[in-house]
Amino acid sequence: MSIDKLNSGIVSFLKREYLLILAVVAGCFLRLYTITDQIIADDEWHGIHAIFTFSYRHIFSHFGFCDYCIPLTAYYKFMAENFFLSEMVVRTPVLFFGIISLVVFPLVVRNLINRRVGNIFALFLAISPIHIFYSRYARPYVIVVFFSFLGLIAFYKWLHGGRDKRWLWTYIVCAIIGPYFHLTVLPVLLAPLCILVGDKLIYRNDIPVKEIIKLFFIVLAGQGILLSLPVVVGMSDLSGKLGHDRVSLNTIYETFKLFIGVYNYRMLYIALMLIIAGILSIFKIPKKFLLYLSILFVLQVVFSVFSNSSCISIPMVLARYCLSLQPFFILLLSAGLVAFYGFIENITKSRGGPYMLSFAVFALFVFFNPLKNIYYFPNNWTNHPKFQAYYDGTNPEYSLHPEKVSKFYYDLASFPKGSITILEVPWYYEWSYNTKYTNYQRIHGQYVMIGFVGALFKWTRSGELPVLKKLIAFRHFYHVSMYKSLPSKVKYVVFHKDLKNEIGYPVEYVDVTPWIKTYTDLFGKPVYEDSMIIVFDVLRDKFKL
Repeated sequence: MSIDKLNSGIVSFLKREYLLILAVVAGCFLRLYTITDQIIADDEWHGIHAIFTFSYRHIFSHFGFCDYCIPLTAYYKFMAENFFLSEMVVRTPVLFFGIISLVVFPLVVRNLINRRVGNIFALFLAISPIHIFYSRYARPYVIVVFFSFLGLIAFYKWLHGGRDKRWLWTYIVCAIIGPYFHLTVLPVLLAPLCILVGDKLIYRNDIPVKEIIKLFFIVLAGQGILLSLPVVVGMSDLSGKLGHDRVSLNTIYETFKLFIGVYNYRMLYIALMLIIAGILSIFKIPKKFLLYLSILFVLQVVFSVFSNSSCISIPMVLARYCLSLQPFFILLLSAGLVAFYGFIENITKSRGGPYMLSFAVFALFVFFNPLKNIYYFPNNWTNHPKFQAYYDGTNPEYSLHPEKVSKFYYDLASFPKGSITILEVPWYYEWSYNTKYTNYQRIHGQYVMIGFVGALFKWTRSGELPVLKKLIAFRHFYHVSMYKSLPSKVKYVVFHKDLKNEIGYPVEYVDVTPWIKTYTDLFGKPVYEDSMIIVFDVLRDKFKL
């Protein structure tokens, strides 16, 4: 091939795929931005706790009361025992699936609806806050979204698109693997089998009954091999999470906001109208696709709502239980925006006006996206639900404005952002108890690390690691006893005298008095002290407050 033909081919490809390329680049940036600075916290600890507590045998035979993900936990344990375990090792699987979704999802819907809808879908998916959130969060939700969306689309393409066996086997693989990462997608991934039976009975399709039975057997046998042992042995883990909570109308409303990715109620009306327009436009293209989607939506929502699972009234919990449906919301939204473009084009008989209006509508979704309130610099806590659970900040538990703040944090704000690193001691890994450090960082604008106070060699407190254990390489956690080898970037060690009282939650009291005495002996008089904190300068000659 000549250079001219190669260059011509590249130029042609860029012209043809510029929207998809733009979406992938923007989506990758939003998913990778400051990812190495993020502190592992809350549910991300489920699997980490398990690898230091349980054997492989126990991991593969239980879901765990705290619902650790079996394949991810086994992966953590393998890495910790054979290579090394770090924040990025823990997050690599979800990042991988979050990023490849940006390419795979738009491509698989192109010939299902049309190319233009696929490109707009890519753009909306790239800026979707909840998809970004779970692409950066060491839990399996974005992985099951990948397998469920790809599997459901593959099944529809097989059933109504020529019976290509490659699509069928794509569905089979996704239907077997998806529930192994999280059981909540089991109903929606089994739904196509029920739809196939209904299609056979109602529309008399030409698929032999023997083939349908064979498909049932392969999928159920595959799921049985992976799931039967943990379901049987760990049934108490599952039953203990059911029947404790109820979904309210407000839960559904807030979940819709999370799915669409905007916090302004006027934008929600626009989104709803576009989704309705998308439904009407899709109804005209693939005849049975709308019915297919409706069955999937009903099954997944009914399962999630009527399970009455623990904390299901919290919008973020309902959202992650139904997260496999979120890309379909985005797809309908995209189809609606394309339909809006076509409607304006028919009225104006031009292209410039419809392009400008469609771009303006998309720009509004970008403007009212909560990411601008999350991605300030530096922020070591973009995975905190305070930025996701309630976009408009109405939840007092996740308030960004603490009532009482030490003057020290305001003094830190006088230095250039990100020029100083502080070690906060102690901490609670649960987000419900750990809103203060995120609030303080928003004020002081400096990097944060976490200081451990428990034992060095064995497990002592939840949310702390045996830091001297071989092959543990977390960058943002450090034990305060290792004062002789504190990272050179740490300027201040901040001890919270009574974090339990400071937070205002009924949690364990962590006594840091012995460490305060040790640091006083080592580093002399603290540079700051008030009723809540005491601060030691471990690089006294580098900065001055």
